[in-house]
Amino acid sequence: MGQKRVKALIVSILAMLSMVSIGASASPALADGRAHECTGSSKWTGTWGGQYTAWYPTKGMGTYNLDCTLQRGDVGEGVKVLQQVLNICYGENLTVDGAWGSATDAAFYRMRQAEGIAGGTWNGYSNGTRGMMHWPNWHETVRDGWHHHCIDNDLA
Repeated sequence: MGQKRVKALIVSILAMLSMVSIGASASPALADGRAHECTGSSKWTGTWGGQYTAWYPTKGMGTYNLDCTLQRGDVGEGVKVLQQVLNICYGENLTVDGAWGSATDAAFYRMRQAEGIAGGTWNGYSNGTRGMMHWPNWHETVRDGWHHHCIDNDLA
């Protein structure tokens, strides 16, 4: 690898690390007392039938902390990721604006019905809900370029 490419790679890595540290600040408790809102997202990469990349809502940007919640009225990166998943894997046509309003609420309800997730006293997104959903896993092939498959979630 040439010296210019090594320098460019180092600069890219440092830029990514600085974004992660900026976004990883603690989130304050919400008005209803919830302190675990999914305020960000994290990217997982690995091998599952080939190389893949997947994004999940997390507590902060790049923290890999899946122990967080989302519900109607929440706004932010975590909601954007959820809206994208509902569009891609569940055939919804949501505007990906990061605001959980009535359209996202209705789409989330339809996903719960499709996955057989029972309703309860609280009908929002949680780590438990995440484990029952399908998620787009992106990968690149020479023939097809970047594309996705919706698969069962296998993160702990």
